[in-house]
Amino acid sequence: MKKRLDVVVTLVVFVFLALYALWFTSETATNLLKGDDWRFLLSFYKKWVEGSLHLRDWFSDHHPIAWHPLVYIFNAEYFSLQRIYGAWLGFLLKTITGALLLWKMYDGVAPPVSKLLAVLFPLYVVLLFFGMNETAEYSWPLLGYVSSMSFFCGLVVLIVLDSILRAGRISLYKAAVFAFIVALSLLLMGTLMKLFLIASLLVLVMVSIAERKVSIREGMPFFIICLVLAFHNLFMRSLEISNSKSYPITFANIAELASNSFNTVQVVAYGLASGISSRAIFHYPSVAVDVLAIACLVIVAYSVVVFFQERLWQTTIIPIVLVMYLLLTFLGAIVYRAEAMGPDVWPMYVPRYFPTYHMGWIGVVWIYYFKLRLVSKRSIVLGAAALLSFGICMMLLGLVNAWRTKPHIEAANLKAEIAVCQYANGDLTTVDAIPFYIRGHYFSQVGVQLLKEKKLNIFSDNAMGYRCADLPGKQTSHSESSH
Repeated sequence: MKKRLDVVVTLVVFVFLALYALWFTSETATNLLKGDDWRFLLSFYKKWVEGSLHLRDWFSDHHPIAWHPLVYIFNAEYFSLQRIYGAWLGFLLKTITGALLLWKMYDGVAPPVSKLLAVLFPLYVVLLFFGMNETAEYSWPLLGYVSSMSFFCGLVVLIVLDSILRAGRISLYKAAVFAFIVALSLLLMGTLMKLFLIASLLVLVMVSIAERKVSIREGMPFFIICLVLAFHNLFMRSLEISNSKSYPITFANIAELASNSFNTVQVVAYGLASGISSRAIFHYPSVAVDVLAIACLVIVAYSVVVFFQERLWQTTIIPIVLVMYLLLTFLGAIVYRAEAMGPDVWPMYVPRYFPTYHMGWIGVVWIYYFKLRLVSKRSIVLGAAALLSFGICMMLLGLVNAWRTKPHIEAANLKAEIAVCQYANGDLTTVDAIPFYIRGHYFSQVGVQLLKEKKLNIFSDNAMGYRCADLPGKQTSHSESSH
């Protein structure tokens, strides 16, 4: 069997970037609790050790998901809350998800006529997937294993949904498997998975409209998703848990968005542009950045048109669901955080959104990959190649910049770890030496003392990295830190 150059190149780059991501994660992922970890330490783990944990507590965090509590408790019970294990778990899930994405992208699709585009398209997809234009996904274990699990669950659901839509007949067994996977994913990932399901529902409706008929292939999964969503909502209500603890949606918020529609569009456009370039564009708005942002908005919007014009749902619906998921994320962040919007505050600036930006852009690139694979006209091929090359260069710059910032991240982590150890020993003035992105809003003396009492995290004798036992002036059985 003749080997395809595009597949070989893609696999080589995928393996290289996976190893690069593993190295970067291992070096920069702080073992110390970070951000929302401190809140969860008191709101969940403290109840666990006291024996006062109830079922509703598993879903009462900022986003009602069960996955984070499961990982947190398992980590605390068996690995003394070493957060680096969570970072490695996130990497593993991310790598598996990436392999599944590439498999679906190549599944049953002939390579593009242009050998240049055949290489550039999947190469850009892999670079987007392991994108490091924002590195919080790799250096913050919580974000890593939560975002990776949400995309893994979402992709598994979409793969099964894809098989249902492409099947000649639908069996009861396949319907039951689909319902189980949807229910389990929703239970584990909550609101994050709900966005995937709503995006899938919207796409199913749009496909039915495009086909001008409602077949059982679209109707059955639509009914199953709606039914599971309804039962999940009833379950949350039975636990007296609201679906979101973000800013409430009010008519005032919506009116503000409508009256300031230009700013809303600008937020979306800048968010899209930052996903393929850098978060720094929010700091340096200019005519060039505005042009890039508008171009990104047009490219994404036209990808939706292309998908339905080319009837690409007959091949797969995964890319369009990824695009709709991205747009729903924008909508949710803007509406729920409308009160935070202003000339100097961008709802889409937050680092945790960047994995979603990358997945959404993968959907966009995937659609154009289908659109252009039969095109051989020189001008179109060169134009597409130029755009892809620009995107590839931006992602490569992100990888280089991540390598350059690694020592600074490591230094900041070590400084924070030492400061927390000193804080635990009674020097409360060291709290100012802990960066805000690490201590967040919920860092407290109670939380630090709980870690110290239970010998968890950096207070463990087997800590992965800096140990409080190695604090200068303290006796330790080890002569050096393992950091």
